[in-house]
Amino acid sequence: MEDGDACKITLMYRGDLTADSTPRAPSPPDADPASRAPRPRDTDPTAGAVLIWFTFPGKPYEIASVWEANGRLRGYYTNVVRPPDLSDPAAWHITDLFLDVWQPRGREPEILDEDELEEALAKKWIEPGEAERTRSEALAVLERIRSRRWPPRVVRRWPLDAVPSLRFRRDEPGRYFANLVSTRVIAYGLYVLGAVSLTSVLFAAATDALIARGSSQTVWLVTLAIEAVLLLPFALAGRLPATEHAQPSEAMTERTLLAAAAATGIAVLLLNRIEIWRDLLVAVYASLAFFLTVFAVCRAWFDRTFPIAGIAGLLLCLIALVVLR
Repeated sequence: MEDGDACKITLMYRGDLTADSTPRAPSPPDADPASRAPRPRDTDPTAGAVLIWFTFPGKPYEIASVWEANGRLRGYYTNVVRPPDLSDPAAWHITDLFLDVWQPRGREPEILDEDELEEALAKKWIEPGEAERTRSEALAVLERIRSRRWPPRVVRRWPLDAVPSLRFRRDEPGRYFANLVSTRVIAYGLYVLGAVSLTSVLFAAATDALIARGSSQTVWLVTLAIEAVLLLPFALAGRLPATEHAQPSEAMTERTLLAAAAATGIAVLLLNRIEIWRDLLVAVYASLAFFLTVFAVCRAWFDRTFPIAGIAGLLLCLIALVVLR
């Protein structure tokens, strides 16, 4: 579902399960060909569970977030592996080093399959040095769990309900990132508006900052500026609610923005009263021009295509702004 340089994310459905946890039903086309179903014994997920696998190039582990069929997080499963060979996109090569760490939700973590590692060592399937490194890695993961530093943020960032966003990002990266930037900018404006409203109400109730010049008004304006500055990095980094992922069901397109710009222009021509709505129209066209620029850049950068609709809409907005000014 995601093929990034730092992390590759794949999806695995589990069908009807036998007693030894072997899936009977085949995985879907976008399932991870190199993944193995977790074996956390009595905590094994039920039939219909979904696993989201996170594979990290150059790292000695891969992680699965395990979700039950009802959407409840079951826990996190860490496989200790040799750093995977992902050079061939058609066939990944991942060597399991037997030890696993099961991190059930709300319960103590545990290291699994130590007996399998001992058997592999006895049968010389693995060298003593590599076995020792495997134990050290599993113990390091266990320590990170107990200090609340595991799993990595990317694993927690993509829960089960974010799967549609992952597919959207995979299938239409230009549109995905354009919507992601646009959503965060819009959310930033809304959060700033909310902060300004609440702060202004408090200052109006306690001071005369809104009606008279003076130190109170200066403090009020400085407070608003500080709030706007503090909110900006949180919004752009996706740390505010509703800003982390772009949802395909809510996604905009540059064609929609182009249509909005054209409809606004037609309405102005029909009304023939530009002077009344001049300031509002400038704000509307400036906003549309910004978002169309975002779409044009994202389409060109991620999709490697010439964004005809985005460029056409941007030109229309620029012409309208020149006429209005």
